[in-house]
Amino acid sequence: MTVKQIRHVEDKPPGERRLAEFKVACAYGKFGVTKAYELIAAGRIVAFKSGRKTLVDLDSVDAYHRSLPRLIIGAAKDHTCK
Repeated sequence: MTVKQIRHVEDKPPGERRLAEFKVACAYGKFGVTKAYELIAAGRIVAFKSGRKTLVDLDSVDAYHRSLPRLIIGAAKDHTCK
């Protein structure tokens, strides 16, 4: 998907639902198709059907990204590499 397609979806006015076609949402979320279906099945991101199209709510993708744990490496773990 192109940056132009993603920007088009991101430019929605505040309060309006930001829905993107499935492949665009995968590019926006930086995950693959399989991971997207896993997240939908687990209820972590929200998707809707419109005929044959699957539309993903990008606000739910943002919420998923905010829920990810922070990665702490190195000195904070009190482990040394050998």
